[in-house]
Amino acid sequence: MNSKSKFVTLVLSSIFSLLVTEQGVYSTERESPTGEDWLEHVREDLNPWWNQPAAWGDPIGNYPSYRCDNGEVVDTSSFLCYPYNVVNSHHYVNNKVIVSHSRQIYTYGAAYQLTGNPEFLSLAKAGVDWLLENGIDREKGGTYHITNNPNIDPLRRNAQQQAYAIQGLTFYYYLTGDKQILREINQLHNHIVDNYYDFDNKRIKMFPDEVEAESITRIQDPLDQLNSYLLLLASVAPERQQRRYTRQLVSISNILISEFYSPEDNIFWDRIDEPEQQTLAPGNANYGNSIKAMWMIYLTGKLADNQELIEFGETNIPRLLAQAYDQESGTWTNAPYLNEEGERVNDLEKSWWIYAVFNQTAGTLSLEDDSLMDTYLNSTINWWFENMVDREHYEVWNTLTYPELEPIKQKQYPWKNGYHSYEHALVGYITSQGTAGEPVELYFAPKRVLGAEFRPYYFSGDIVEVEVSRMPFLEQDNFPDISRYRQALVTFDNIGLNTAINRRNDLVFSTFDEVQLLDEPTTVPEPVTILATIFVAVIIPVMGQHKK
Repeated sequence: MNSKSKFVTLVLSSIFSLLVTEQGVYSTERESPTGEDWLEHVREDLNPWWNQPAAWGDPIGNYPSYRCDNGEVVDTSSFLCYPYNVVNSHHYVNNKVIVSHSRQIYTYGAAYQLTGNPEFLSLAKAGVDWLLENGIDREKGGTYHITNNPNIDPLRRNAQQQAYAIQGLTFYYYLTGDKQILREINQLHNHIVDNYYDFDNKRIKMFPDEVEAESITRIQDPLDQLNSYLLLLASVAPERQQRRYTRQLVSISNILISEFYSPEDNIFWDRIDEPEQQTLAPGNANYGNSIKAMWMIYLTGKLADNQELIEFGETNIPRLLAQAYDQESGTWTNAPYLNEEGERVNDLEKSWWIYAVFNQTAGTLSLEDDSLMDTYLNSTINWWFENMVDREHYEVWNTLTYPELEPIKQKQYPWKNGYHSYEHALVGYITSQGTAGEPVELYFAPKRVLGAEFRPYYFSGDIVEVEVSRMPFLEQDNFPDISRYRQALVTFDNIGLNTAINRRNDLVFSTFDEVQLLDEPTTVPEPVTILATIFVAVIIPVMGQHKK
C-alpha cells in the first residue's frame, strides 16, 4: 500500500471512530465523564432554564406548572405555545399542580447543592413557603393535587401524587435540617400510611378505601414512595424515625418483588390487575419503572443491611443493564416488547427520565465495579450531553425519536419538571468523582452547624473538610431571606455504598405489618457528625470576620 493509500485509510478510519449521532454509530473508546463535566452540564445546560423570571413564578415561589419549550409562560388568552398547541392542557396551565411544584423545589435545592449559588436556595425556600401556605389540605389531610380545585375530591388524590408532594420538602430538609419542615413531612407521611397502606393485603393502594373499587393496582403507587422521598428521609431523619422509615422501605421493596417482578423476563410490570397485563405486549412494562425499582431495592438493602435485597440488586441490575443497552448506538432504550415474530425487542426512543435512571443506577454500581464505566457509562453519558440538551433554550428534551433524534412532547409540564434532570446530575457528579477516587464537594445550608449531619445524598463518604460561612448576600432584593442559614461546603472522600444506619440483626426485617414506630432507642453510627472542635476552630472565627 502506497503512502497516499495509507493516508486515505487512516483518515477514513479516524472519521469512522468519531461519534456520528445521526446514524447512531459510536466509538467504543469514549472518555469517562468527570465531576467537572457534570457541574458544567448543570451550570450551562440546566440552570439557565430554571433561573429566569418565567420559572420563578408570580409571586416568586408560585412556580408555573407548564411552560413553553422556549421557556416562556403559556399565554392563557390563546393557549398557543411554542412549538406546541397546548389546548388540551388548560387545567394544567390555569391551575397549580402540586407534583410539579414539589419537583421544582427539589430542582432548586439540587442546583444549590451542586453550585453553592444562594439564589437557588432562596428560590427553593420560596417554593417551600408557598407549598406550606397553599398546597396542604389542613382540614382533610395530605396535599391538594390541583391547588384548591373543588372539582378534585380528596378521595381522588392518588398515592403517587401524595408521595411526590413530599419530595421537595424532603430535599429541603436534607439541605437544612429544618425541624419545622420535618414536622410537616411527618404529618404528610402519616396521612399516606393512614389512607393508602393496606395492611391486610400487604400493598399500597391507589386511592383510599372509600373509592377502592375504582383503583387499579399499578407499580407507581408503592414504587414512587421510595424514590420521591422515603429513601432520602430514612437516610437523614433523626434516629428513631430512621428506624421506622427503614422498616417501611424494606416492606415496600418486598411488595415490589413479590407482586410486580417477573423473574423470567427480569422486568417489573406496570399493572397487575389482569393476567394479560403481565406479558411483554406493548405498553405493559417500561424499562424506567424496572430499573428504578431495582435501584431503590438495592439502595434499601444497603441502608437496612438486608442481604436478600442487596443480592436481588446485585443479581438482576446487571442483567437489566445488558437487556436495555443498545450496543449499536451505545444508548439505553425505553421498553421491551414482543414483535410480530414473538421475539423480545426494544423500543429505541429515548425518554429523558428512563435514560437518566439507567445512568444513575449504573453509576451507583460503578462505585463497586468501575468496569461499568467502559461497558456503558462512557458512551451513554456522553450521548446524553451531546444529544439530550436543548442547546437553544436549555434543559433537556422530553423524548427523542430514534434514529431521527427529533424531540417530541413538552419540555416542562407537571410530570416533567427539573427533578430527573437534576438528580441525574447530582448522582452523576457524586458517582463519577467516587469511581475516579476524587473528592466530592456539596453545599448544605444548616441553621446550626454544631451537631449537623451531612451525607452525600444516597451514598456514604468520609468528611475530610467543612468550610462554614455566612450565607452569601442575595443580589435579588425580592427573593426570600435565607440569612438564618449558614453555608457549609462539605468535602467527602471514599464515596461508597456503606450506608447502613444500623448493623443490628433486628433491623433486617421484611414483613409489611412492621411499619409502626417502635419505642426502643436505636443505635446509629456517627460517620458524618460535625464535632464541637469545628465550631471552635471554624465557626467562631468566621462569625467574627462577618460581625458588623
